[in-house]
Amino acid sequence: MKIVTITSGKGGVGKTNIAVNLAISLARKGYKTCLFDADIGLANVNILMGIVGKYTLEDVISGSKILKEVIIKNWNSIDIIPGSSGVEQFETLEKKELENIITQFSNLDEYDYIIVDTGAGISKAVVSFCLASSILIVAVVPEPTSLTDAYSLLKVLKFNGFKNQVNIIANRVKSETLGKKVFEKFKNTVLKYINLDLSYLGSIPEDQNVLEAVSMQSPFILNFPDSPASKKIFQISGILAQSNNENPDISEETSFDSFIKSCSNFFQSSLKLIRQKEQNNHSGNIKSKQIESAEAENKAAVQKLNLLIEKNHAMLKELEALKTILLKKECSKS
Repeated sequence: MKIVTITSGKGGVGKTNIAVNLAISLARKGYKTCLFDADIGLANVNILMGIVGKYTLEDVISGSKILKEVIIKNWNSIDIIPGSSGVEQFETLEKKELENIITQFSNLDEYDYIIVDTGAGISKAVVSFCLASSILIVAVVPEPTSLTDAYSLLKVLKFNGFKNQVNIIANRVKSETLGKKVFEKFKNTVLKYINLDLSYLGSIPEDQNVLEAVSMQSPFILNFPDSPASKKIFQISGILAQSNNENPDISEETSFDSFIKSCSNFFQSSLKLIRQKEQNNHSGNIKSKQIESAEAENKAAVQKLNLLIEKNHAMLKELEALKTILLKKECSKS
């Protein structure tokens, strides 16, 4: 079993969208895949999929349900574990409660991949999941705020003993060339100041089909399988599926119960945080002229994205108005 944790330094970079579509892509390749929604308090996975689970991990911890009753089975070929606020309770679990949870997770040995979608930022939950993971993916966009926050997350992980390779996905880029350019600049800064090994998994282009899929509450890989973003997701899932000696972190396997146990241990331990002065200094290093130039290069694309969002909202209002008119006509006929 391979456990892939997907996170980001800040919200709004498309992390959950990547996790959902990547899970479905792996399932389409024939791998038994489970998506673990580990974003505390936010049901973004449910929103993107247009589904509502009756129960969450919180019900398992309370003892009202067992884990297998909580899992949403075979939704477009993947299973889903709704985490919700139950994830946060790992921090206060008693020994017997923890042993019960770990025992239940140990029964989940049927999967080839478990995709863990964490929250954004540098909360204790996010850091714990990242530290426990053998395969870590960090999603960024070509904006200084995204890169500085991702840098801060990596620095906290380093402070707490993280030594594995970090896999980077550049999301919402104008081109593959820009994605690689942003990655190389980010990698050089991380190597210089943190000394962590970064690997480039790929870039996902700006794609209006992604916005349309979000408004439809459906993964874009299902509605627009031939779109540029879908093709890149398929490509990235193919890289993950290749277990070879050239990238040992990608091929490393673990059991889900040991992963959850490690998460809980980190939850209940005292994690080291960056001193504010150090964080500000290194954020200044990241926000260099080179990365600011990448922001300027991407400015037009961001403006275009905002226009598409506004256009989408306007179309929804028009559809609602049309629906009202049709309903009135039906009522007048009857």
